[in-house]
Amino acid sequence: MNYTYGNSDKWRNKGISSLINVLIVFVAWIIIFASSQLSQVFFLIISAILLFFVCSRIYKAVYFFRLANKDYVIIDQQSLILNGQFTPKKQVSFAQIKEAAEVNETLVIKLENGGEEVIYLDWLDKEDSLKLLEQLQGKIGSLHQSS
Repeated sequence: MNYTYGNSDKWRNKGISSLINVLIVFVAWIIIFASSQLSQVFFLIISAILLFFVCSRIYKAVYFFRLANKDYVIIDQQSLILNGQFTPKKQVSFAQIKEAAEVNETLVIKLENGGEEVIYLDWLDKEDSLKLLEQLQGKIGSLHQSS
């Protein structure tokens, strides 16, 4: 079963925040450009840095605007696949899971090799997070609850 990033308002707000950052940087660039006291080399260096920042923020905004349509957690017969925001997909076999505990708004999964994976339940819709917890409990046994 696939669980997408829920709460599209949250991701839309993050995208809007990134675009506001772009606007602030653009205004700062205009102020720097208006200052005729800067050397051309320094101005070009500052412009290149700001251009990189603007491009990365625009990419991030588009990413957040499209995030609600992407899968966050995929559960198949043998494994759990986690698709982090800016990280590569991680596949965890159910046989590798030692225990899992719900802590506040996260699900912490402890692995046999000593590692940990975290699923942020607030990144999912409330219904999806409940279905995910129920499905994982059926696959791995018990889930510990703590606050």
